Amino acid sequence: MVVACKRLFGPPGISDLGKRFLTPLLELQASALILVHNHPSGDPTPSTADIAVTRDIVKAAHPLGVTVHDHLIIGRGRHTSLRDLGLL
Repeated sequence: MVVACKRLFGPPGISDLGKRFLTPLLELQASALILVHNHPSGDPTPSTADIAVTRDIVKAAHPLGVTVHDHLIIGRGRHTSLRDLGLL
């Protein structure tokens, strides 16, 4: 069941992980998270930054008891799951 959906803009950076990701998780008393974003190029291949930021979010969320189930990247007519790629 989806309890809430948060729209965040701009590329996340390590310095704003707390403000942009962790604070809303705590406010919602979330137990799990699925990250989703698009690649305007249409190619859903994860970038090095996508992978690094995902891993940082997983590490930051774990002590809070929040599980990151997946990070989906949407492209033109297709998508990529970091979980399916073994990157989570």
